[in-house]
Amino acid sequence: MKSYCSLPLCDEFIERTALTVQFVFFAIFKLARISYLCDKDEQFIGVLKMSSSRPKGVTIIALLEVVVGIYFLVTGFGEFSTAAIIPLVYYIPSNAMSIIFRVLGAVRIILGLASLLLAWSLWTGKKWAMMVALILAILSIIVNLISLHIIGIVIGAIIIYYITRPIVKQWFTKT
Repeated sequence: MKSYCSLPLCDEFIERTALTVQFVFFAIFKLARISYLCDKDEQFIGVLKMSSSRPKGVTIIALLEVVVGIYFLVTGFGEFSTAAIIPLVYYIPSNAMSIIFRVLGAVRIILGLASLLLAWSLWTGKKWAMMVALILAILSIIVNLISLHIIGIVIGAIIIYYITRPIVKQWFTKT
């Protein structure tokens, strides 16, 4: 196998990233298939219940948020594993690098759990979830404007436009 860089962990990082990408695409496929196969009143694993009044776009946004949460959890645990490997490979006497990776891993795990909570709240129609999704879409547009990422700007704008539609607002204010 051809090495793409001279650092010992670089090949492992590339391989782990490729596996993470494969996992995310697999999760997207499975979630899309689950969403497609569930009938209006069918229960899935006794927890998720498809509602006939939930807009399909909210379902898609919630499922994408699940994928983001899974991605953050996987990469967060990857940071923890990197923190364990670095001292063994580089023989670093201090734990400075390990601490950095542990902190980054903890932040990603927290973001992943928050993302899963947001997905569940979008799925069930909590009003605060709509506000959080709007705030995150606005922040996404700002960050993508700074980095000139056109696709991210368009996706954020579509989410803002969609969530502010009357039928979607009705889903979040149904209680």
